Amino acid sequence: MNDRSPLRRFVTVSRDFGFAVAMRVAYSKVRGRLCPALALPDAPAYNAKHREVSVLLSTAGQGAATLDAVAEVVAERDGLDFEVCICERSPVEPEMARALARLRGTQPWIRIVTADESVDDATAARWTVEQATGQFVALVAPGYTPKAGAIARLLARLHNDLGINAAVLAGTERGLGSPPSFVPWADSRLLVQRKSGYLAALKGRWLLTAQAVAKDLDEAGVPTAYMAAWESEELD
Repeated sequence: MNDRSPLRRFVTVSRDFGFAVAMRVAYSKVRGRLCPALALPDAPAYNAKHREVSVLLSTAGQGAATLDAVAEVVAERDGLDFEVCICERSPVEPEMARALARLRGTQPWIRIVTADESVDDATAARWTVEQATGQFVALVAPGYTPKAGAIARLLARLHNDLGINAAVLAGTERGLGSPPSFVPWADSRLLVQRKSGYLAALKGRWLLTAQAVAKDLDEAGVPTAYMAAWESEELD
């Protein structure tokens, strides 16, 4: 069966969101591009309470190792306050497909939002963000293995200073309080931001990697706290 066929699209959406939603978005090649809001899947009914932090990932921006590492980080906390929202963007590499198969349906705090090639990147990312229940969102850099302690430290920084919109862990030898100009956005490994601020700054582009969001924050002059990682154990 052709992966891009309308039937395959219908089956995929029906599996992930239910028959009623499949009827609404199965043929979203036109609707998704011209009217993305109309193509959004309905938000699922959650059986558990909303989490504090939603870690946003994309199969187009991160590898299977990062996906597995993030799942382990959240599992360490028993999914009590963290969740993972994954944008499954076709085509998916075989290793990533195997990682998704291992995770799909295993935990209530893992949400995999599938979009085939008939849906544009922005709409696919937006569907994923719509599933996030966290008050805060966390984004990681491709190839980076985040730790629960690092996310918690950045989150604490936001709680302690309400004037800061986002906190970034960067691979630089500069500590807290360093001016943003000294922390290249490309060095951003992990970013935690209030979801309200994240949504307000997206402007329809729906970014899902730490560097992309950090670059936007720097260019817009948004108040941001940077935390350096001198040693891998520092933020455990």
